[in-house]
Amino acid sequence: MSSVAVQKLPKSEATAPFFKHVDELFQAIRQRAFSFFAERGFSDGQDLEDWLNAEHEILWSPPLDLIENEKEFRIRVAAPGFKTKEIQITALPSTVFIEAQSEQKEDKVEGKAHISELGSRKLYRRVDVPSAIDVEKTTATLDDGVLELIAAKAAQPKEHKVPVVRAAA
Repeated sequence: MSSVAVQKLPKSEATAPFFKHVDELFQAIRQRAFSFFAERGFSDGQDLEDWLNAEHEILWSPPLDLIENEKEFRIRVAAPGFKTKEIQITALPSTVFIEAQSEQKEDKVEGKAHISELGSRKLYRRVDVPSAIDVEKTTATLDDGVLELIAAKAAQPKEHKVPVVRAAA
C-alpha cells in the first residue's frame, strides 16, 4: 500500500491555479469536439455526441464508490496501471478532484499496427461530497490498482440562538 499526496485547499482563494488547470482540460475537449464537427463537414445536430466523444477520448472516468459513516467519507476509485507519483488529488471542503496521467513507452514494432491502445491515459473524476469535509484530515493510498481516500467530516458549527428584543419606541 502506497501513500498518495493530497493537495489540500481549505479556502476558495487558493483554488485559482487548480481551476485554471481544469479550464485547460475543458479547452482541450472543446477543441477536439470542434474537430469532430469539422470532420463531418460542419453539419449541425450532433454537438452533444461530439462533446461526449471528445471527453471520452481525452479523459477516462473510472468507476468509484462513495461511502459515508458518522465520522468520514471513504472514496474508492479504480486506478489500474497508475503509479502513486502519477496521481494528483485536490481536496476542497465540498469536492474532491482526482487526476492521473500515465505515459506508456512506445515500443518500436516492425509492421503495421492495427490496434494501439497502450499509449498515455488520463484519468479524471470529480466527487461532490454530501457534506463538508476537513481537508486537513484527508488521506489517500493506492493498493492493487485501487485508490482509497479517507476524508474526515468537518465539524458542524454549533447552534447559536439570537434573542429577539422589542425595539424601543
